[in-house]
Amino acid sequence: MGDDRRSTTRLALATCAALPNGDRDDARLPEVVDGRWQVWDDPTAEWGEFELVLVRSTWDYAPRREAFLAWARSVRHIVNPPPVLEWNTDKRYLG
Repeated sequence: MGDDRRSTTRLALATCAALPNGDRDDARLPEVVDGRWQVWDDPTAEWGEFELVLVRSTWDYAPRREAFLAWARSVRHIVNPPPVLEWNTDKRYLG
């Protein structure tokens, strides 16, 4: 009998282009959670191939916050709820 398991990676760990392998603190995370790093704004990313998407080190969102939030809303199986990301990325209080 053949193996019926999907060949997809279970979890995408969303990151930024400056940290394509994630933050140093999360170096072992992909092996622990059966995941791989994926740059959030990579136009070639196939977000539908993942069972779940977890926002981790997307540190470049600030100057493009609206694009980041639009991306988050477009990802079907995102773990971090878009309303929480919207609240958390609003840094007006720093002004």
